[in-house]
Amino acid sequence: MDTDHRDRRILNKLLSLQPGKIDLGLDRMKAALKDYCPRLSFKVVTIGGTNGKGSTAAFLESLLRAHGKSVGVYTSPHLVHVRERFRMNGVHVSADVLEEEVDALLEWLETGPIQLTYFEAVTLLAIKLFGRAGVDVAILEVGLGGRLDATNAVEPHVSVITSLALDHTEWLGDSLEQIAWEKGGITRPYTPLVTGMEPRLVPFALKDRPRPERVSILGVDFHVEDTHDGMDSRHGSQRVLVSRLGLLGRHQKDNAALAIEAFRVLENPDGQALEAAANGLTTAHHPGRLERLEGSPEVLLDGAHNEGGARALVHYLQENPVEGKTVLLTALKTPRNPETLFPVWGEEVDHWCLVELSEHPMVSSDILVKSLKGRDVLWAGSPTDENLKIALERAAPNGRVVVAGSLYLIGAIRGSLMRLHQP
Repeated sequence: MDTDHRDRRILNKLLSLQPGKIDLGLDRMKAALKDYCPRLSFKVVTIGGTNGKGSTAAFLESLLRAHGKSVGVYTSPHLVHVRERFRMNGVHVSADVLEEEVDALLEWLETGPIQLTYFEAVTLLAIKLFGRAGVDVAILEVGLGGRLDATNAVEPHVSVITSLALDHTEWLGDSLEQIAWEKGGITRPYTPLVTGMEPRLVPFALKDRPRPERVSILGVDFHVEDTHDGMDSRHGSQRVLVSRLGLLGRHQKDNAALAIEAFRVLENPDGQALEAAANGLTTAHHPGRLERLEGSPEVLLDGAHNEGGARALVHYLQENPVEGKTVLLTALKTPRNPETLFPVWGEEVDHWCLVELSEHPMVSSDILVKSLKGRDVLWAGSPTDENLKIALERAAPNGRVVVAGSLYLIGAIRGSLMRLHQP
């Protein structure tokens, strides 16, 4: 049986659990953890926030592995196959192991009173897999919000909240203050908090909650400065100089600084150990987040799906101009509003390609076209090889193709672009 077919079979088994349903709350997950994973043998770092969660997790993973730790990372969503959500020491879980654990979990659920949603089941699988692998540290990326997210049923040793922006307002509130409070639900009075949110929002995140034993705020308690491709990060009496980061974009320096601070809080390394671990930042990898495919034209894949992410992408494009044309391929998952993203990309894009993905609930191409108000649309439709070649040819030889918007879009066409775009 080919790997793709088996991956689909595993995913379909998981999707049988309330597919597509969002039912926030911790009672089911806490009960499942108590019965199915009663003893955790590893430390936990929970990472919430709006943008940068996955990148911060990737940086922290690299630091910990360079420090000699065995690390499990749980992220969402996946791009191509569900196995991407579970990474142990840089390697995704095998199909054999995952299907074995999925079958065991489904059998357990069938015989008991607990009913889990898809995301809850996948989160429980992550904990089980990390325990099975014997990791030293598990890094859990929050799926939605924080306070009621399934990952918050696991007690963290360090809580990390990255930058905040308006996103998922139908669930989290329509102000940064409300969103900060929801994200702040992953804090604990006995657990250090490391955060990149605006300092003014920290009191809202902690409102009506016991203050964590230690709060480290980017720009207040630790600092980062640009050094061209690298960074100069200062954490109390310790300083970290990195000549190059494994992830592209100025915003990644903030994420790397958050990871360094979380690493310091978790491991308390001396100066020599911190310097050695920092070498791991050059190897951090996070597919689909300002991922660059070498060749002519340049291809960038970035899951920028809200205004904050769109601005970070624009900053990168402005700081790294090309001589030729920029072609943007985009698709937005409902209920995203193109009016909040398209004006940000604005003048950085010469030609637009509007992608339709029938297997996901996406904003229609008609609405996307209307939002562009007369800009040049190369094509609107499915991402066939022919359409992708049109985008590559229009950007060649000295331009670039940018794929941005829904991560479902990245997952749908990443493989095809890598095949068609040979250096």
